[in-house]
Amino acid sequence: MSNTLNIARKEFADLANNKYLYIVLIIFLINLLMHLVSLYNFYKEGSISDPNFVKACLFDVMYLSSIYGGVTALMIGFSSMAGELTSGALNTLIAKPVYRDTVITGKLLGCIAFMLLFFILTAILYVSSEFILCGDVMAGQLLGLFARLPFIVIIALLYVMMFFLVSVLFRTLIDDNGMALTFSVLFYFVILIIPSSSVIISNIAALLGVDKVYLLGISMIIDPKKSMVNISNSGIFDPSFSIISALSLSWLEFAKFIVIVLALLALCYISFLRRDVR
Repeated sequence: MSNTLNIARKEFADLANNKYLYIVLIIFLINLLMHLVSLYNFYKEGSISDPNFVKACLFDVMYLSSIYGGVTALMIGFSSMAGELTSGALNTLIAKPVYRDTVITGKLLGCIAFMLLFFILTAILYVSSEFILCGDVMAGQLLGLFARLPFIVIIALLYVMMFFLVSVLFRTLIDDNGMALTFSVLFYFVILIIPSSSVIISNIAALLGVDKVYLLGISMIIDPKKSMVNISNSGIFDPSFSIISALSLSWLEFAKFIVIVLALLALCYISFLRRDVR
């Protein structure tokens, strides 16, 4: 257990000192600032009503943490494996009396802790900034807002874990850094664009000779964006709606994310344990 925690601490410190990752994080924060200013302008123009302001604020936190956070998670997963494999540091780790599953468990825990901390800080930064700008409209709904923030962060973390684990998997299976990163980025865009595009799905159905309606149904089931929309429509952002009721309406989407994450996690373990580290 101590070896796992030591590796996790080292991984966290390595990510915190990764200058290339800071570029991705800065781009993420720029997008956050743009959304923050946009929501504030909508409110001042009267385009958004007082009861809907907190809903919009929570939606922005989840949207930023999941969509833009997906790119961040992808880069974290890639950086975590690429640096160790390229430098040969994994050879040193595995040469010591440390099991391979201890190594990957420690690395994954360090990465997850880094992402979780980043998302928590993002949520706090966004909400506190909006409170400073629009405290009059948020004051009466602060309890409901902060009660929902942990669930929003967990939803976003589950969502981005898919991209994080895929990038870890590709870098474990593919020796070339450039090729592994290319496949990871392609996966990100494919999973976000293809399932939600009826035109692309129709063309794929015609190419494969399968029923278009059947393939569209399958794509809607696996589409992560559709799952996020369903969670958004469950009332999770509405302080006047019960959190338990919102979660009961979206439990299937949660289950879907958990199953996908567990499956990818298993693949990462299998590929790492069977890999010949060079």
